[in-house]
Amino acid sequence: MFWVPLTLASAAGPASAERVYCEMVPPCAGAVCAAEAVPLRFEIDHNQFAPPVDAKEPPRNKVTLVALGDQQFRAEPIVMEDGTLGFWAHVAGVDHLMTMRPDGLGTYATTGDMLFLTGRCEVTG
Repeated sequence: MFWVPLTLASAAGPASAERVYCEMVPPCAGAVCAAEAVPLRFEIDHNQFAPPVDAKEPPRNKVTLVALGDQQFRAEPIVMEDGTLGFWAHVAGVDHLMTMRPDGLGTYATTGDMLFLTGRCEVTG
């Protein structure tokens, strides 16, 4: 799958990346949920959020590689002051938004097909 190239790419730089792994499922109606979990992976490289060395530097692009099941796409990582991590992307006319609260609860949603998934996430690295 994609995890090996992502791991090798992150090994080339300083070790300030956090790897996020989630098992996401659609909301279940009733007590029984037959939906299979969809793996979701991405990294947050905190070096991308460092302040510019010089005020004249152009804004930096922040990029993470996301894998959701069999899909893979680039996204802009999100880091919030309260510890929330996530990403945003616009791919093929569809917006993707993922947030993971500090307690590990993850929420993923898209426009277009209106996909909505929730699950538990863990951070390593």
